[in-house]
Amino acid sequence: SSGINAEWPLRPGDRLLDFVHLVVQTQRGDLRRERKRRRWLEVMELLPKISGSDHSLYFRSFFDIIEKDFAYHGNGRLINAYIALIEVDPDADEEEEDKTLLKYVAATANDQNILMGRTLYATQKCISNQVRRSGKAVYINQIRNNNQVHLWAMDRWAVDEDRDGAFLVLPLKNDQEKVVGVVGVDTLLSATPTQFLPHEIAFIQNVVRQLSSGFSFLDARHKFSRTLISLLETIPRKEAAVLAASCYVVEPVPHVQSGPSSPDVPEEFVLRHVMSLNPKTGSVEIMTGVNRETIRRSDSSFRYSEDSTSEHLNMDGKRDYLFKCLNKKEKSTDCDSALIPLL
Repeated sequence: SSGINAEWPLRPGDRLLDFVHLVVQTQRGDLRRERKRRRWLEVMELLPKISGSDHSLYFRSFFDIIEKDFAYHGNGRLINAYIALIEVDPDADEEEEDKTLLKYVAATANDQNILMGRTLYATQKCISNQVRRSGKAVYINQIRNNNQVHLWAMDRWAVDEDRDGAFLVLPLKNDQEKVVGVVGVDTLLSATPTQFLPHEIAFIQNVVRQLSSGFSFLDARHKFSRTLISLLETIPRKEAAVLAASCYVVEPVPHVQSGPSSPDVPEEFVLRHVMSLNPKTGSVEIMTGVNRETIRRSDSSFRYSEDSTSEHLNMDGKRDYLFKCLNKKEKSTDCDSALIPLL
């Protein structure tokens, strides 16, 4: 033994110093948490612009973000989440005032087998229907004592009679602030403590708000795509001389800013090939996966090598015309092609 007493006597300022140290450490942790959450919100804002019209991919990204947030900042707590959209009830009676239902379209892995494809009818009394009618979020801190919560998997209670959880249901709204669905998040599979903290509720609200904006964007793009398909299908009937037709959409270039953005620096973007018309068959092909050609501005510079083929020159010229068309916001034409921006 060294003979040193490990129990040092407290000096008058020791407890104050410990408190100040704890406050500083807490503030640093809060700042790191807020920085990470801001980055996740930026990801949620960017994803619908680069994921085509894939709602399922966007929903999975939403689940991934909130699961990671609880894993990092929620002491490793497990959460479940779902998204249910309002649809017309085909079996509704004519005299019923509300002829819609809520259909579960996406859920976290733990709930997929339980929820996917299920429906909540307008006549059922539950929190989800309450939220979609009022347009306001509802937070239940103890599910077991609330008879308004509709449980699809009662066996989860059988695991532990003392098990309880918190439940947060938020409205999913479009750009016109009309409720189009609901988002639910619960902690039924978490060990104690199961209640949501104020900063967790605030973050989920912010993510769902961004989810609503992204969902509206994807929905608008999907409707626009249907319009483009109809437009392309009329071309062979109206103009037999057209040999081919293609549509490109503008997508931002994903990147992480290293500092504040300058207003003088133009936003980077690429052109993504989304659909093509085959005039011989009159059919429109939707480009997916590896078939979605990406054109970057840097690809359209006139830097030819001596062995450049005519095919390469034509492709480079096409790319240059596409970006010129976007820059001028007017159609560019020559004897062989026409490029028309859709604004």
